[in-house]
Amino acid sequence: MSRTSRKEFLRELGYEEPFDKSPVDIPEEWNGGAVVNTGGNIMCRIWRTWETGTRSEDTEFEVIYDLSQDASVGLQAYTWDEEYEGYTFDHKIESRTADEQDDHIQAEIAKELMKSHNLDA
Repeated sequence: MSRTSRKEFLRELGYEEPFDKSPVDIPEEWNGGAVVNTGGNIMCRIWRTWETGTRSEDTEFEVIYDLSQDASVGLQAYTWDEEYEGYTFDHKIESRTADEQDDHIQAEIAKELMKSHNLDA
């Protein structure tokens, strides 16, 4: 049985480098952009308005997409859960679909969602 490296696995799913940082410039209020295993080998690019493990506001936001599933990109709200001591999913704010399932195109849509959300704040 051959072992596939993380980079090879991500390339097979259609992701393009960089894998550990955002492929597009993002507004300074946002963090992340790395490809993250969200469980069950579901690999998503994720940007957040908070640093993991740190509480800032009662409600924070996330932009996410899973390149291996479809061409959608979502903006979601998370609220602080005292018992959990972290942010938990609250609701979807907006979802957009890229013209094609492509890492860079979806990252550009993610950036648009971040900018439109920052204008609404």
